[in-house]
Amino acid sequence: MGVMQRLAHQRSNLSIAALCGAQQFIQWQHYPAHDAVDAIHNSEFYYHAHSNAQHSDDEHGHFHVFTRPGGRHRFHHLIGVSMNQKGLPTRLFLTNQWVTGEHWAAPQHLELALQRFDCELRGRLSPVSRWISAMVHLYRPEILALHQRRYRWHQQRQQITGSRSHLTDRRWHVICEKPVDLVKTMAKF
Repeated sequence: MGVMQRLAHQRSNLSIAALCGAQQFIQWQHYPAHDAVDAIHNSEFYYHAHSNAQHSDDEHGHFHVFTRPGGRHRFHHLIGVSMNQKGLPTRLFLTNQWVTGEHWAAPQHLELALQRFDCELRGRLSPVSRWISAMVHLYRPEILALHQRRYRWHQQRQQITGSRSHLTDRRWHVICEKPVDLVKTMAKF
């Protein structure tokens, strides 16, 4: 919340900060252009938006958050975080494999990655990276539960079809999601 309060004092919010000073917010374009990468902690994120037809009216855009275990080329999509027009998170979500091109892993393999997740950047993305790290830790149980739901979906689809073709089936985009209310969550502390 501290990051959000500091940005509010500057007449900004997380969605605006994620745009890295861009004058226009162009659909599908990644912000920052080559993603925000913390090579020390093997973490990465970017912010973007889809066309209005593909998201709720109140969604400004969303973050995709990744880990690259051991710095390898394989990466795991840890979570998507939708942001509203006010720069507040509204939902957590996980996508199908084709959406991000990630290497899928069973939830038990991602549990340690979630526990150890950290993203520390310098410069204008520093507050955004701190906020993303805090969100991953704050909502870690919910994120892990989403991974478990997605994995069950994957197992069910594989049992039905006898293949893994559903992972590249473009009819399946967002596999599971959970609404979040950061203000209510923080009020519990």
